[in-house]
Amino acid sequence: MTSVAEPAARTRRLLAGRIVAICALVTAISQFYRNAHVVVAPDIMRDTGVTAQTLGYLSGALFLTAAVLQIPAGVLLDRYGPRRTIPFMLATVGAGALLFADAQDAASLIAARICMGVGLAAIGMAAIVASTRWFAPAYFGTVVGAILGVSYVGHLASTLPMAQISAAIGWRSTYMASTVVTAALAAAAALLIRDAPPHHPFHHRVPERFRAAWRGVAEILRVRALWPLLAIAGTAYAVVACILGLWAGPYLFDMHGLDPTARGAVIIWIPLGMMLGNVLISPLDRVLDTRKRIIVTCALATVAILAMLAAVPRPPLLLVTVSFALIGFVSAYTTVIIAHGRCFYSDRQMGRGVTVVNTAVLLGAGTLQAVTGVIAGVLAPGATSLPADVYRTIFATLAAVLLAALAIYRHCPDVPPSLGTDRKAAQEAP
Repeated sequence: MTSVAEPAARTRRLLAGRIVAICALVTAISQFYRNAHVVVAPDIMRDTGVTAQTLGYLSGALFLTAAVLQIPAGVLLDRYGPRRTIPFMLATVGAGALLFADAQDAASLIAARICMGVGLAAIGMAAIVASTRWFAPAYFGTVVGAILGVSYVGHLASTLPMAQISAAIGWRSTYMASTVVTAALAAAAALLIRDAPPHHPFHHRVPERFRAAWRGVAEILRVRALWPLLAIAGTAYAVVACILGLWAGPYLFDMHGLDPTARGAVIIWIPLGMMLGNVLISPLDRVLDTRKRIIVTCALATVAILAMLAAVPRPPLLLVTVSFALIGFVSAYTTVIIAHGRCFYSDRQMGRGVTVVNTAVLLGAGTLQAVTGVIAGVLAPGATSLPADVYRTIFATLAAVLLAALAIYRHCPDVPPSLGTDRKAAQEAP
């Protein structure tokens, strides 16, 4: 005999699945805008006259802007909920894309990326918050992995498809066309996303005043066990973003003379690796009942690959392709980092807690991209084409920064999924 509760449970599962799906697509468009300029970077430099150093600045501008706005966005997220926050942010991203399509010089390109950064400040974390409230805490890592895994469709779209469409209609027209997709997703998010299940505490909360909300941020930052994790959070994704979101396109053009379509065919292996990694690596925390060991292992593998790219003057294209794919694959440990950070704050602090961690992620990405841009400018002033030694120095720098972050992260307690989200247990974990 079917109980009354079973249809309600089935309806909730269907609604939760729908919300995860739209949130994954929303996150995918944010991933697209982060990296869409890379495969056409040589064309952008040709059409606007910007240098390789400036490319680093405009690439980092989006991440730094999003990082600065992370905590304010988290406050808004806790106060107003993802359903109202996501459509507004998507509209801002679309406006930035239109500005980018019309940009004529470095200043206008950077301004457009800053506008995109304002919109992207909360999209990814809002999607995670909206989705995970529909699942038990033990499945946090799995749900986040599913969202990010599907969202890598955005990374894929920014590689070979971006190159092929740009070759047909130009990179400016491609950016303009992308705003139509962005507007459609904003409408879908407004219609389909629900902030939390019925009877969830979110619906009965008393909205905090902004001063009280900022005190909540300070409360999270007072958790000392979280600080070593912020070091690896600020470096892990930053290293991948420097390659996928900045240097992969110019590197393949300068070292192997590849045209946009050929560059896209190589770079696409990074998000393909990411997608496979999220399927295979993200759920391992529950299987192995550890997060720290997974993070350390994957980070060391990334260091080894970067060291090889730094050591070999001109690696064959096949070796570069395999290296990019492997970096994408092991980068799935960034999802485990987010799950690890979740252990240090309560559900009431979900928006601010996730955005505190993501502030470190985006700040690291923006800073490292700007720093590598400075390296390119110092070693090859005013150049639009870089020699092999500059790229080797960039790869060596990325490896060294990641090793330094690991040295700090070793002081962070491991929090096995079996401990759940007991904050006291998390802080006392060995």
